[in-house]
Amino acid sequence: TQVATEFHELQHKATVLETQKVTLSDAMELEGLDFEQIDDDHKNENDEIRRTKEANLPPLSWYHANNETNDLDDEPKAKRTKTLTH
Repeated sequence: TQVATEFHELQHKATVLETQKVTLSDAMELEGLDFEQIDDDHKNENDEIRRTKEANLPPLSWYHANNETNDLDDEPKAKRTKTLTH
């Protein structure tokens, strides 16, 4: 019964929060505030910053794109797979 009571209390709180969210959204709309557009602009800006940072990274010394060299001497020991033989 305690779990059921807590469940119903949580459902009530979720309903109250949803009602407050709708009320705040309506109030922001009446004031002419468009927070969805601001959030979208912020996401786009963050994506552009991330792409720029990735483009400026130096190439990996141990990765060979053409896979012609299969030499493990170039690979750092930390990257090697450790296997046990019986």
